[in-house]
Amino acid sequence: MKMWWQTLNAREQTLVWVGSFAILVTMLFLTVLEPIAQHRGRLEAEIRGGRVMLGKLRLLAEEATRLRGHAATTTKLGASQSLLALINDSAKAGGLAEKIARVVPNGENEASITLDGISFDLLIGWMIQLQERFGVTTSHLVIDRSPGIGQVNASLTFTTGV
Repeated sequence: MKMWWQTLNAREQTLVWVGSFAILVTMLFLTVLEPIAQHRGRLEAEIRGGRVMLGKLRLLAEEATRLRGHAATTTKLGASQSLLALINDSAKAGGLAEKIARVVPNGENEASITLDGISFDLLIGWMIQLQERFGVTTSHLVIDRSPGIGQVNASLTFTTGV
């Protein structure tokens, strides 16, 4: 190699140096700088996607806030009617009216109810519905077995936060 280099004149040696340098710079670009640039492009695309997702999440958060406000309004509307009327209406709507054996008002914001032979699942669903839609809480609950499968007798007290 050294002999070959010495056989070249000065102009050819310069040409070989410049060519070698150009090849070295090209290899450096292709092996180091180009992959870094591609990775940067992917990261920028991920950031754009993240910003789009953030915008969507902000819209969803605003929607959730709006819906919470609407739910609070619904609760207030339900609470504006009497507790007994609310219990009666929701029991009729849920098909529980015939299971109510007795309703005793305990003031304006409380009522005791006795149900006979009601499906346990139906009772729990009704209690959850009253809690979530109207803010009516169950302050006292006694459940006994009933002869039918999945049937119970229940005595409970509903209270409103008004």
